[in-house]
Amino acid sequence: MAQACRNGICKVNISSEFKHAYYQSVQRFIAANPTAVSPTLVLKDAVQEVKRVVHTKLTTFGTIGKAGLYAGQTHRVEAVRPTETND
Repeated sequence: MAQACRNGICKVNISSEFKHAYYQSVQRFIAANPTAVSPTLVLKDAVQEVKRVVHTKLTTFGTIGKAGLYAGQTHRVEAVRPTETND
């Protein structure tokens, strides 16, 4: 995929990978914590998992740090990085 992007491929559909990471994480959490009802607790790991997938994709595509190259950008956009944990 990285080579395809370097060769000029401009559109890659990756939404399904984000959704898969999100739902898998939610399912794992609910299986391990069946009595948890707080969305903050249930979704915390899912959001971090999606951030991990996004960061991996942006790195693969070679797009980190390039948002400002697009017309109309007046500010620097920081890369999405997953939160570090001490697991």
